[in-house]
Amino acid sequence: MKSLAIAVIASLITIGGAQAELTDLLADPGFEALGEDGEFTGWEIPAGTPGAVSVATDETQVFVGAQAARLVAGEAEGRHFAQIRSTRVRPVWGAHYRAAVWVKGSGSARVAVTEQFRVRRATDQEFADTWSEPVALTDEWVELVADATIANLNIARVFATVEIEGEGAIAWVDDCGLAIAGAVTVTPPYAMVREGDSFSFSVAVESEGEALTEGTLSIKTTNGDKAADEELAIGGAASELVFTAPDAPEERVFQIRVGSEDAAANDFVYLHVVDAETYAKFEAAAAATKLDGPAHLLFIGCSLTDFHRDYNYTDEVAFWLWKTHDGQVTYRNAGVGGDYITRTWPRMEEGTGYRAYMYDDLFEPAPTHAFILLGHNDTKLKPKDEYTSPDDYTDPVVSLEDWDTYMRLAGDRCARDRAVEHLVGLRSVRGAGGRQHRGRQVGRFPVRQAGGHGAVQRHRARVRRRHGR
Repeated sequence: MKSLAIAVIASLITIGGAQAELTDLLADPGFEALGEDGEFTGWEIPAGTPGAVSVATDETQVFVGAQAARLVAGEAEGRHFAQIRSTRVRPVWGAHYRAAVWVKGSGSARVAVTEQFRVRRATDQEFADTWSEPVALTDEWVELVADATIANLNIARVFATVEIEGEGAIAWVDDCGLAIAGAVTVTPPYAMVREGDSFSFSVAVESEGEALTEGTLSIKTTNGDKAADEELAIGGAASELVFTAPDAPEERVFQIRVGSEDAAANDFVYLHVVDAETYAKFEAAAAATKLDGPAHLLFIGCSLTDFHRDYNYTDEVAFWLWKTHDGQVTYRNAGVGGDYITRTWPRMEEGTGYRAYMYDDLFEPAPTHAFILLGHNDTKLKPKDEYTSPDDYTDPVVSLEDWDTYMRLAGDRCARDRAVEHLVGLRSVRGAGGRQHRGRQVGRFPVRQAGGHGAVQRHRARVRRRHGR
């Protein structure tokens, strides 16, 4: 994996280069936005739940603004209730989230911070709710509040959910917010350290919208099956966490978790301890790279990009460019295990398909460089029920023609509105005897020179005809 990271860096060498108010993360906290169909655009009834929602405009039914939501309980499996859920928010792991809402009416009500997880198997849990205590409703507005700290590393999305319960229950819901009430941020999120050297991380803690400048941080360092706990005093708006790498450790990957009880939040970082020769290769590759101003890197790929998330080649590339370019490099790992190019396109263009949440806000912020590493799964041979012997397996999951078509479409989407200045394509190819070669570079170019708009439009039209759209 380290050689892959160095190859990606090398591909860039020739490229030019009092309590503060919390920030509400919801698109429509006041239920003011409606679509052409008259339905709320920022809210929906979760799949599989009963009940109904409508727009309330009478001033006696609105807490703030011009509109509120009216919820009516329905019945399912002997229970009378209704729910309404916000549009999703892209999560920050370890952050302390707070959902709050104003409600009045009949029955009882509660609010939740709802988490959606990345799942790979049908048996995996996909959603989890952290609810406030239910409150009996009256004709007076009451505020409900729920708090939750994101602890599952497979977190994909966060929502605010409001529920009413009771036979015949009707409630008016307004001014619902979702915000980060506490956060620990360790910078950088990954580091490579030479044996015997020390590295300093910066730690910032925020609680209730303000920086914490005193208190204590809990530090847990894990290396293989070994773990050590210690404490660190907060030293102002940014504290220094120093890690000293041992010589030739048996396990070379270290995880450090940093927690703040006052902020009810956590963060973690990974470190690779490497020998002097490996360190020098990365250092030389990064030093030879030219970037013109701040850069945001976008990595799209399969398991080679998704697995060992937070300490794989994407993190190595971003760290070294961050280190050698004055901290002006950020990145997004959008790898999806088991992916191939024909899955990538609908997720990228329409936000639909297999594990669509992995591409949420894919182009926010706008990337300056995109790396597409796909093809390893595309070249696998496709099984069919009628096959009886190994010789029958001749068709790849994705044909070379389709691979070329969809790769061009993906490149076109990355280039749209000049979001990406440079695009690097990497793929597996099939050699003599069906042997696969991973990580072969098939293109490195400024996207404004890539292929031509007319060619891409012809490919797009061919795909639409093939799929009847």
